Amino acid sequence: MRKKKDITKSQVFISLFLLSLIILLAPHIIRAFKHGPMLIGEEPYYHARISRQISEEGIPREDTYIYGGRPYSFNPYHFILAPVSMIAGVIIASKAVPFACGILSVLVFYFILKNIGFDKLNRIMITIVFLFSPVFIYTFSFSTPFCALILLDLLGFYLFMQKEKKLFMLSIVTLIAASFFSVSNLIIILILTLAYTLAFDKKKNRFKTLALLVGTVFFFYYVPLYFKLGFLSSFRITTEGLLQRFVTDLGGFLGFSIFALLLSILGFVIAWGNKKRFYKIYLIMIAVILYSFFYNYAVIYSNFIISILSGIALSSLVKRKWSINIIRNLSILLLFCSLLFSAVSYTVRISDQQPSAELMDALDWIKDNSDKVDIVFSHYANGFWIEFEAERPAVLDSLADTSLEHKTRLEDSSKIFSSWDIEQTRSMLTKYNVSFVLITSDMSDGLVWDQPDQGLAYLVRNSETFKKEYNNDHAGVWRYIYNKNG
Repeated sequence: MRKKKDITKSQVFISLFLLSLIILLAPHIIRAFKHGPMLIGEEPYYHARISRQISEEGIPREDTYIYGGRPYSFNPYHFILAPVSMIAGVIIASKAVPFACGILSVLVFYFILKNIGFDKLNRIMITIVFLFSPVFIYTFSFSTPFCALILLDLLGFYLFMQKEKKLFMLSIVTLIAASFFSVSNLIIILILTLAYTLAFDKKKNRFKTLALLVGTVFFFYYVPLYFKLGFLSSFRITTEGLLQRFVTDLGGFLGFSIFALLLSILGFVIAWGNKKRFYKIYLIMIAVILYSFFYNYAVIYSNFIISILSGIALSSLVKRKWSINIIRNLSILLLFCSLLFSAVSYTVRISDQQPSAELMDALDWIKDNSDKVDIVFSHYANGFWIEFEAERPAVLDSLADTSLEHKTRLEDSSKIFSSWDIEQTRSMLTKYNVSFVLITSDMSDGLVWDQPDQGLAYLVRNSETFKKEYNNDHAGVWRYIYNKNG
């Protein structure tokens, strides 16, 4: 009887590459049919604008595309995106860089699993769960710093595991570079390398060296930066419930598949058999997951833990002896289909994210019919799109900070939206030297108002104060004329 051939290393790599290719191309292909070749979401437009500015004019000292300006906060991602933008254009670069980082991250993650000691079946199952995860799709479909820093973290950790001193030194360089992305990532780097050192490596000097250098970055880079700029908050401000926020199948934007969560619980129970040897690792894993409750983007790191535990559960089910093989095969197929369903539904959902072609048309009109100093007022969620596409300053955008000025601007913005008093509205719009008001359909659909023609959406009918200049199915543009004629 002929023996069944085992899958080769090259077949694994080719399969993972092709699967990654399909998963990462899908959101952009679906979006191209629906809305054209625009980027998905808000934050990518901020990074695209800054990177375009760096490639054309050099490093800015101040971001002038927000009312009153703000100091430019260094972000290593801009200096990865800018050179690619010079070659391919900023839109293509903003798709190509996350795509390349995603492909490479999958392969490096697979190598890390091998070095840790997972067998081939476990490695394949873990990587497939990782590829099907909504977090993976988000991280490498949206142009944000996370796509680059995750690759640097994985690459640095992989090199940290190697015995050769040259590779260790290269890992130090890579992880130090990654530590400049954020304090949170700096902490994760230390947690990750500490966990490996405690579980597998008796040489503590490597971790001590890394900790010393990373600590130096914190005290000499982040501490002065926070004194100068204050603590910047996350781009996304969410009011979702905890369960909804963490489960994409229930509507969460950045979270886990409910099927992967259930599998991870089973995987944790299976892995608990090695608790005496790896209890420190388990504590660190729990700490990282708990961190996700306080910092939403930490789910990007937690996703590796969920993927590993889910993969362990799947491989255990495959290896287990079943009395009826057809039940075994159908059960495993059902689990894979469930994970695939979550991935497909999430991909379709994010591909339909704003901005739409109609919104971009409205912003293009503003760009073509205004001066560069004209300020646009709208909801802060539209800020990055105004700054990128219209190339005009916005009163507010989603890059929030804790300064008193920003809090005052948020409060004034809320008053402008809700006010029925035309005199109060005129006073506040004049205060911020507003030239145009942009109102979108989703602002009247819960983003600002519960129904049309409330507050500012009603007051724009006042012909002495506003002049309607542009309108389509999604967006309307009004010129604020009172402060110029008054």
